[in-house]
Amino acid sequence: MGNNWKLHHIAVIVRDIDKAVAYYQSLGIATAGREVEFPEAKPKIRAKFVNMGPVPIEFIQPIKGESSIYKDFLDSKGEGVQHVAFAVDNLGEEEAKLTDKGVSVIVKGKAPAAFGSISAHFDTRQVGDFAIQLIQE
Repeated sequence: MGNNWKLHHIAVIVRDIDKAVAYYQSLGIATAGREVEFPEAKPKIRAKFVNMGPVPIEFIQPIKGESSIYKDFLDSKGEGVQHVAFAVDNLGEEEAKLTDKGVSVIVKGKAPAAFGSISAHFDTRQVGDFAIQLIQE
């Protein structure tokens, strides 16, 4: 487990995605990338990628009035890291390894922010308070 894992991005939940991106750009440490909107998805969110050095950061802003794990995170914890995503060679194999160790799957399906690749979020929040997302590209 983990040998083929490659960092894909770190997801940070924010109240205002435009302010977050502008702030890190004003510090001279972020280069803005693509924005992804999910008007037809449930839950509705905005996501924008920035690069801070070699690390891709995905800022996620829950849409007001929409119930979601992202809104719940923001309401209960405030802004912060919600998940760390890794690209893997075989999602099914990695999922089996994690579930065999008692890690539950939070959600599984296509990940629009990862160009529609299949992904799964795993509940590793009991240590470090963040989930792990695995993406098979």
